[in-house]
Amino acid sequence: YDYDFGNAVLGVGLDYDFLDVGIAPGVDVENVFRVKLRGGFEVGQGLIYATGGYAQADASTLGSEDGYFIGAGYDYLVTDQFSVGGEILYHEFDNYGPTTIDVDATTFQVRGAFRF
Repeated sequence: YDYDFGNAVLGVGLDYDFLDVGIAPGVDVENVFRVKLRGGFEVGQGLIYATGGYAQADASTLGSEDGYFIGAGYDYLVTDQFSVGGEILYHEFDNYGPTTIDVDATTFQVRGAFRF
């Protein structure tokens, strides 16, 4: 959900990603859930923004762990109801599961979104 303040936009959102990413031998991250805050400025038909918030990752043998993420993105409004965009996020999970392993990950997402 985004709220438009004229040239500025403030929003919140939820993301859920299905993954299969190895972080150690025999340990795969299977999904990531995010609660996002974002704020940015309109540039023509586009929106450039910063984002951050809470993340939870679930690994095959270590269980789930809470962490955070920060990042930036750009959305371009193709029509009044459809946009395309990209986003880069840096994630950090300290002392993952019962270990003292810190897991850091950077992701890049390309998306299309319908607005209603």
